[in-house]
Amino acid sequence: MMPYCWLIILLQRDARRRCRILQAAQTAGGGVHVAWASANETEILGFHVLRGESADGLFSAITPEMVQATMPGGSDGYSYSFVDTTADPARNYWYKLQVLTLDGGSEEYGLAAVVPAAK
Repeated sequence: MMPYCWLIILLQRDARRRCRILQAAQTAGGGVHVAWASANETEILGFHVLRGESADGLFSAITPEMVQATMPGGSDGYSYSFVDTTADPARNYWYKLQVLTLDGGSEEYGLAAVVPAAK
């Protein structure tokens, strides 16, 4: 199994600060652990993790169903995670977070890269 490095990108472009961080790192089992935290959940229904093969390419949802917000409509923030068990350890991947809002909308946040370490 190839070692991976990970990037953490702070999510600061949203004036409402719905999310604080997004990070991705290889797990011991070969998947990729994607973790994030909400700043608050006043407008959040849930989340989807999106994966792409380039930073500016197409992204697709890899969560089989929505990751439910812990307290939809609440003022507190919570931590979440998802393991991408379909990731190929020899490939580069980029991850984004899709936030689903209580009004039926959605927004994308962040960009975290997982790339094989140099040999």
